[in-house]
Amino acid sequence: MKWTREEVLELVNRGDVYDIWPLLDTIYYDDEEIIKTVVKRCSHNLKYASIRLMDNEEIIKMAIKDCGLNLRYASSRLCDNEEIAKLAVNTSENALICVSRRLRNDRRFIMDLINSGKVNVYQLGKKFHNDRGILLKIVTSKYRYFGEYKYFDEELWKDYEILYHYVKKEGDLSYVPEYLHKLPDVERWLKVQVELKKGNELQLYHNDYDISISFF
Repeated sequence: MKWTREEVLELVNRGDVYDIWPLLDTIYYDDEEIIKTVVKRCSHNLKYASIRLMDNEEIIKMAIKDCGLNLRYASSRLCDNEEIAKLAVNTSENALICVSRRLRNDRRFIMDLINSGKVNVYQLGKKFHNDRGILLKIVTSKYRYFGEYKYFDEELWKDYEILYHYVKKEGDLSYVPEYLHKLPDVERWLKVQVELKKGNELQLYHNDYDISISFF
């Protein structure tokens, strides 16, 4: 069945995208007004756009503001656009995987994402999992990363400054307990007493012990 352009616009404005799209002439995949209309109704409709429109900044921004993972449909040029990449990751942390390889390996770009609290540590390149500055930035930021600490190299947890800020921020030793007693000068940073104490100390719980840590 053939529809006129006006009829197609009327149909997509009603939301009948999924029913009619397989029946449409591919010429409409490249119609900017029609694609904008279907993307406004549902950002995931971006997948229907032509290759040319996948390189349209306005359309891509419209889609990733709703779901950053829609960046996967964008052209390689736009995936390498820092503004668009940040917008996508700020909307959906997991969208980092859709960002260009160049940006994913750009340390300054990654630092900016950490500053905004929007970075999936798992999706960082392995070189960043060995980067002291990246981990220190994370443990001193105001954002919480919880289970993502486990992806960093174990050697980094021998760093007193990192350990100190991690415990101070998270109130937890679950990722570095084995090093707590092995570090030769750990008391330069932490005063550990295996007893439950009151006062200004941070109460931690590790294994079967109540561990109180004072920062100084």
